[in-house]
Amino acid sequence: MKRRLLTLLLAVACVVAAVLPAAGALAWSPDEVLFAQTDPERYTIVVDLTNKVTTVYEREGEDPYAKVAKQFICTTGTNSDLTPTGSWRLNLRRRRFGYFSQYHCYAQYWVQVVGGIYFHSILYNTPVEGDFTSTSYRALGTQASHGCIRMLVEDIRWIYYNCPPGTLCIVEYGEKNEELRQSLLPTESASEYYPDPDEYEAAEREDPVGVAVSAAELVDADGDYIATVPRGSVFTILLSGVPNTRVQLEDGTTGYIDNDYIYFVPNGPGEGLESTLVTTRSVNVYERATNMIDPLAVLPKNSELTVLGETKSFYKVRCGDVEGFVLKRYTEQKTNLPKEAQEAVEAGSDELTKPIVRVSDDEAVLYNTSAAGKVVLGRYAKGTDLKVTGETKSYYRVEVDGKVGYVLKRDTDTVLVDISEGYEPQLFPIEEPETGGEIEEEPVQSGAVTDDGIEEENAAEGGAQESAADVGAGLEESSLDGGDDVSLS
Repeated sequence: MKRRLLTLLLAVACVVAAVLPAAGALAWSPDEVLFAQTDPERYTIVVDLTNKVTTVYEREGEDPYAKVAKQFICTTGTNSDLTPTGSWRLNLRRRRFGYFSQYHCYAQYWVQVVGGIYFHSILYNTPVEGDFTSTSYRALGTQASHGCIRMLVEDIRWIYYNCPPGTLCIVEYGEKNEELRQSLLPTESASEYYPDPDEYEAAEREDPVGVAVSAAELVDADGDYIATVPRGSVFTILLSGVPNTRVQLEDGTTGYIDNDYIYFVPNGPGEGLESTLVTTRSVNVYERATNMIDPLAVLPKNSELTVLGETKSFYKVRCGDVEGFVLKRYTEQKTNLPKEAQEAVEAGSDELTKPIVRVSDDEAVLYNTSAAGKVVLGRYAKGTDLKVTGETKSYYRVEVDGKVGYVLKRDTDTVLVDISEGYEPQLFPIEEPETGGEIEEEPVQSGAVTDDGIEEENAAEGGAQESAADVGAGLEESSLDGGDDVSLS
């Protein structure tokens, strides 16, 4: 729970920070990135300004700093253009090969940290592989940029593809460690440095996918139920985020799934899902591509086939020692999950429950405010379900029956509801004559006047807390509307 609260707060901070404009703004659109891994909570990036070292930690269980996955030497801002310290989550603002109009130079693999501060490669004279500046190469491990964090090409390339939107980035000053800094400095001279080609671009990769390790709820950007995603379902990852990720199901439906229910399938070169052609029933195997002759053999349902060729209606296949032609209509592609994904799915559950705030007293009164001078908006009988959008010390801010208002917490309970087959909120309004708005003062408990007067008033003005889906949607929006800023080199 503490981890989830922290990620929510950091996601909100990211939305605010991503829209900070930079001096010398120039409009540009982010490039689309086919990510090699899409789990936003797998890695945590820590930039050490003292030693000019960027460390990528890999999560194990609840420990985000369990082990060091990567460690890179970098260049940071000069004393007059210091790289800012803080914590942010990465977004979609990335550029494969960008131009610094103010400084008339280029860099590869831009990844926005905050405002006009980016991760990117060493500097280039032209947008041509290999035409980098020897000065920026030799400046690695020092303060030499205008605030951005420069790296070797292959190092920032790894972050560009493997640290998706939602990845936490911390910039701070660490304890001096000259031995570490020296160990990470390039050993080649600038004239000997030849970055490897982009293996991610060269590989033929599909869109990244995820697997539901347990039955999961698909919700919209407001957190409202769309569908139940069965355990083992495979879906396309549209946008990583924290605490949920935007996905597209096989039927085309889009929405958000909580990250705790997703196994993010690796999507780097040579990775991703594999599929096998299998029979959907017992099928005949023929010597030629026709079913007007006697079969050579009969294969049982779910036989795995190796395809040797095909015609319009037949596959030429091999299955064990049997080789021949089978009708295409009796076959299908079966997705093979990675071993870790399969184990996670087997350990998951088909049951899907959701905590619901429900009226537990004989009735709950819906007020227009939690402060003094309440107007009754409605009354609801025991069993009515309420959609909570915020809370104060004594009240929930809720949506019910098309109305928004406040109910006393003491009149409700939180219950777990099975939504495996879908969910329709229960509604039991108590009808009463229309009076044009009844003003009713709730009896005040001893010692609670100040709390319910001041705290509840502030809550009413401040609005509702953001739901998990709202934060995910915020990340998406901030990624595309992060301001017309351009990086400082």
